[in-house]
Amino acid sequence: MRPLLLAASLLLALTLSAQERRGSVYLSGGSSAAYGTATDKQIRSAYLPYNLLSRLEGIRVNSFRTGYFLTNRLLLGTRADFNYVSGDASLYPSDYTELSFRPFVRYYVRDGGADGTSVFGEAGFGTLGLGEADFFTKDYHLGVGAERFLASGILAMASLNYNVNAELRDYASLRFGLNVLTGQLARATADAPLAAGTLTAAGQLLEVGYGITRDGGNRINTLMIDLSPRLGYFPLDGLLLETGLVYSLLQVNRDYSQQQLNMDYRRTDLELRLQARYYLLQQGRLLPYVGAGISYVRIDQGLNRLDDPLVQHIEALPWQLSAGVSYFLSPRLAIDLEAEYERGLAESGPTPAFSYSEAQRRIGVAAGLRFFLAR
Repeated sequence: MRPLLLAASLLLALTLSAQERRGSVYLSGGSSAAYGTATDKQIRSAYLPYNLLSRLEGIRVNSFRTGYFLTNRLLLGTRADFNYVSGDASLYPSDYTELSFRPFVRYYVRDGGADGTSVFGEAGFGTLGLGEADFFTKDYHLGVGAERFLASGILAMASLNYNVNAELRDYASLRFGLNVLTGQLARATADAPLAAGTLTAAGQLLEVGYGITRDGGNRINTLMIDLSPRLGYFPLDGLLLETGLVYSLLQVNRDYSQQQLNMDYRRTDLELRLQARYYLLQQGRLLPYVGAGISYVRIDQGLNRLDDPLVQHIEALPWQLSAGVSYFLSPRLAIDLEAEYERGLAESGPTPAFSYSEAQRRIGVAAGLRFFLAR
């Protein structure tokens, strides 16, 4: 009898510690939507953005992983990306529209509960696309990962994936980030977490990818880095000071041994931003705010072929004014909807010593998730 009671108690403990995921929507914490447009003459370049400060001329919506839990352990989802980039009417094509979905299935082999670490494996095959994207691409990925609950409905995640696609053939990627489980979000109270000492986080933390492709005697090495965290701190009630880093690197080294030809391409995008935000209201679910900031932006791009390098350098120190609202889904999670005006002087040329300056202005609207962490 005693062994039966012990087994029943153990089963009950495991059941209570397991997380109830069934029926919940799973959402990547880096999910975002943005619209941007330039208000000044654009910087012309054959292979750089037409406008430095906007970075985006059009609409962009993306989510690294979004899905629905059929059971507590089984998740069906997709990576979703939509891009509409407007260009110059004198160029062809003048705009670009792309919508793509990369479906996947994930299974949690270990459920660590609210106080432990959950482990999962996932697989995906094929990409469905509309617009400029291919209707169907035979790519796939295999991955493993781990998650840990930071608060109700908030998860920290690390994953390792092996990907094969039409562009890079095969590459491995490592990613760290925050995610949301909607079914476990606690309802927000009248006291939003805007007190002094509160920490905030937004954006994608880190994704690194590396791939080697061999075709006969030729070899292509590709390195990708995407880093865009924004970390904030409340020194006073309602006053948020935030620092943000956006860094992306794409480096492609092509070694065509049979043709005795090497071709290297490298592009780096860097933005460092400091900004302050003040909440006009500090109680309720919908809280308006105003903000101001300054940033340093730099883009370097180079193509080396037949010992004839083509290089381009753009640098700026713009400032920003913003206004928006935070809608709290829970005391630890909010959706930010923000309008921003940005202005600065951009320098463009093959090197910093040989460049010209041009005033740049932009307006933009963006929506994204913001996490409020415990003090």
